[in-house]
Amino acid sequence: MKPVNLNPEALEQLQQVAAIIVKQASLDKIWLLGSTVQHQHYESIFHDPAASQQWLSGCTLLILLPELAHKEPHQWQDQIEQHCSPLLHVTTLVQASATFIEWLRAGHPLRCAYGNRDLCYMMRELFTTKLYLR
Repeated sequence: MKPVNLNPEALEQLQQVAAIIVKQASLDKIWLLGSTVQHQHYESIFHDPAASQQWLSGCTLLILLPELAHKEPHQWQDQIEQHCSPLLHVTTLVQASATFIEWLRAGHPLRCAYGNRDLCYMMRELFTTKLYLR
C-alpha cells in the first residue's frame, strides 16, 4: 500500500467536498481512503504533441464524528453522499470516533490490512477540526 497522491486540482475539489461535509455535521476527521481518476488522451493530425487531461471522478472517505446524534451511520452516509453528489461521486464510511478507536485497538481488519504501518500515513487527511478552524 502507498499513500494517495493527487494533483492540485483534485485536492481543491476534495477541499470543496470537505466544506460541504462540514456543513452537514460536526466532525472530528475526514480521511481519503481512495480516489478514482479518469484520464483521456487526444491525438490528432492537427495537434503535436497529443493532448491529455485527467480529472477526479470519485472518492471514498472515512468520516469520524464525535457522536452520531441519534442517527445510524448509514443515515449519515446517505445524507453526506447526497449533498456531495452534485460536485463529485462520494462513497463514505461514517463512524463515531470512539468506536473507530476501539476497532483499531481491538485489531479490526481495517487495521490488519495495513499491518504495522501507521494508518494515518496510508490515508490522506482532508479535514481536522483544528486545521479547518484556524
